[in-house]
Amino acid sequence: MKKFLLLFLLTVTSFQFAFAGNDDPFTVELEALNIPGAPGLHSFTFAKHDNKWLLIGGRTNGLHGMTPSTAFPRTYANRMVYVIDYNTNQVWSRNLFTDLSIAQADPLRSTNLQGIQVGTKLYVCGGFGIDSLIGNYETFPMLTAIDVPQMMNAVINGTSMASSVKQVKDTRVEVCGGDMEYMNGFFYLIGGHDFRGNYIQVGNNDQKYTNSYKKFKIDETSSTISITDYYEYIDTVNLHRRDLNVSPALKPDMTPYIIIYGGVFQHNIDLPFQNPVYMDANGCSVDMSFTQKMCQYHTAHLSMFDSVTGKMYTTLFGGTSLYDYNSGNYERDTLVPFIDDIVLLTKNANGSTIEEVLPAKMPGLLGTSSEMIKSENVSAYDNQVIKFRSIQGRTLVGYIYGGIRATLPNGGPSTANDVIYKVFITPNPVSVENISSEVPEKYSLSQNYPNPFNPVTNIEFKISNPDFVKLKVYDVMGKEVSALVNQNLTPGTYKINFDGSRLTSGMYFYKLETSKFTDVKKMILIK
Repeated sequence: MKKFLLLFLLTVTSFQFAFAGNDDPFTVELEALNIPGAPGLHSFTFAKHDNKWLLIGGRTNGLHGMTPSTAFPRTYANRMVYVIDYNTNQVWSRNLFTDLSIAQADPLRSTNLQGIQVGTKLYVCGGFGIDSLIGNYETFPMLTAIDVPQMMNAVINGTSMASSVKQVKDTRVEVCGGDMEYMNGFFYLIGGHDFRGNYIQVGNNDQKYTNSYKKFKIDETSSTISITDYYEYIDTVNLHRRDLNVSPALKPDMTPYIIIYGGVFQHNIDLPFQNPVYMDANGCSVDMSFTQKMCQYHTAHLSMFDSVTGKMYTTLFGGTSLYDYNSGNYERDTLVPFIDDIVLLTKNANGSTIEEVLPAKMPGLLGTSSEMIKSENVSAYDNQVIKFRSIQGRTLVGYIYGGIRATLPNGGPSTANDVIYKVFITPNPVSVENISSEVPEKYSLSQNYPNPFNPVTNIEFKISNPDFVKLKVYDVMGKEVSALVNQNLTPGTYKINFDGSRLTSGMYFYKLETSKFTDVKKMILIK
């Protein structure tokens, strides 16, 4: 008992931290969606098309065991391809080995494989599992391109999936537990490790971290695929990561980049990473000014960009964490427990990052190795980051699928979560100043002042009836650069500040649109 108390004191510490609440930019709500026949899975990959989901790979049990016989039993490797219509609650499945050769099917029933959808293609690489031809566990050196609509049709109609799959062997993608993203025409295979043989908790020398990100293009002909324009960047300290959270992001000037949050384990100690890494077309950098406390292990996450403030929002849903959050306290636990917290990481336009625990909770200790499947009806940028200012009221933005459901923070039995959760976002009202207590006689939009401006100007407008009001800014090509107002307003005279610090000099247009009135005016930004 004394040894247990000593271990507890060594691993758990706590300190006070301000609780986020009324100042949050949005609220989060989860709603269970039970689809009979939908499988409990985690550590899988997915694609979506025509209001349906395609699920491949992963495991059907809970947290892996810690001995060779209990770690990754073959019986729990998902050998089925699932198609789910989440509107009609229909589920179809087909065994990979029915249509594909053993060499083709084994990599697609592996766990912790990396996948990314680009258009109607799902690209999958690596993954850890049993190689049936040699009877041993390995990380597969395979890259697969899947025609999503074609495979879905095959599963639904009970026909062969073979023609929907192209595959090539390439040891450069022999990775599991990493992540794959797509940016500016290139694929990025980030982190992970090359894992071979039976799992041994202590002293396993067969887990070799890539310590890198790999950047490449995929060339497809009518019958084959191959990797081109390959580049690898190695950082044995900061990229010694697996099971990380990788999120597409936008900079204040709308340039796409990638954020890496968390991941395990540090190169010199068995603890999660707390400093994020930022990647763009020019390389990567480590942010030593921010220390992430929560949700370091891979879990469902949501990316949204605010075009008005230039803030990048990344919301992490549960999982496992170096800290737990209880009654306003962060409690450090080096055993990295399962948690039920939902965490918002905000990267501000000035480069700083803020971490907040949101009031909403996960419905249990779940989220680890789950995925966020973004709603097809929500507006997003080219890199699939959601346009935060396009969200009007309570909006379904995505679904949390699968993951591990635990019974205790540390230890205890666990299962593959088979409950799907709808994720709703409700933006908190934009701060728009109402400067006249009297009700205007008519709608109007005033000229901004000052004009020209650098970089802040004021825009006033009048609303004579309760109405839903949109106020947006466009560049000379008609591209929306900022959504200033997108909400219901009562009658009044309103003023809002527009900050053009992230824009280049030039002419812009601002448009007021209601159910009864529309007007457009131009303004000039001079820096």
